[in-house]
Order: sequence, then structure tokens, then C-alpha cells
Amino acid sequence: MSILEDMYYADLEEPQRPAMYWQEMHDVDKRTSLVYNKLFAELNDSQKKLLDDLEKLLTEKSMIDARYSFRFGFRYTTRILTEALAEN
Repeated sequence: MSILEDMYYADLEEPQRPAMYWQEMHDVDKRTSLVYNKLFAELNDSQKKLLDDLEKLLTEKSMIDARYSFRFGFRYTTRILTEALAEN
């Protein structure tokens, strides 16, 4: 099957990430968790609700950014391939 067929049928493998990626993610997750737990312990119920709302919005923002970054990268790659395959 071609890469285009794989894309059409959504049968693409997730790209393998290097070990350094996982280490960095683990380190940031650990630090984030420590700060979050300290902050959460000091909040009242309404503040906890606000924090929950903020987390949801930040997640949504991150997903929007990832989606547009993928689109940009895909379009950019397509332009590169089009130019590379063009007969001059």
C-alpha cells in the first residue's frame, strides 16, 4: 500500500520518538505535578473549579496549535515535494 493510501485509510504508524523526548516529557511532567499539587492544596472549591476551567482551555489551545502546526508542516512538505519533482 502507498503512503497516500495509508493516509486515506488512517493507517499510519505514530512516528517513533527518541528516548530524549520521553526523558524531557517525564521531567516536565514531574515538575508540573509538583507545582500543581502544591497549588491545588491551597485552593478553595471555587478556585479549584477555576483551575479546572483553565486547564481545559489550555488543553484546547494546545490542540488547536498542534492541528495548525500539522497542517502547516504538511502543506510545506507538499510544496517541497512539488518543487523537487517539477521539471525545470
